[in-house]
Amino acid sequence: MALVLVVDDEFFIRDLAVCLVEELGHAVVWAKDVVGAVMHLNQAASIEMLITDIRLDDAPLGGYALAHQARELHPRLWCST
Repeated sequence: MALVLVVDDEFFIRDLAVCLVEELGHAVVWAKDVVGAVMHLNQAASIEMLITDIRLDDAPLGGYALAHQARELHPRLWCST
C-alpha cells in the first residue's frame, strides 16, 4: 500500500480520484492547490506518488511545476499529471 497525494482544484475530479485510489487499497492525502500540496509534501516523508491536474489556478506552470518541486523534495516520488 502506498501513500498517494492527489491534487486538483475541481472538487468532483479530486473526489473521484481520491475514491478510485482508495478503492485500489492505497492511503490518500489530497490538496486543492499547490500551497496545500507542498504542505503535505513537507510534512509526509512517506508520500510515494503524486497525481495532479496540469492546470492549477494558483501555479503559473500548474501541475508540471508542482511535480518538479515534489521531485526535488522526494527524489523517488512517482508523478502523474
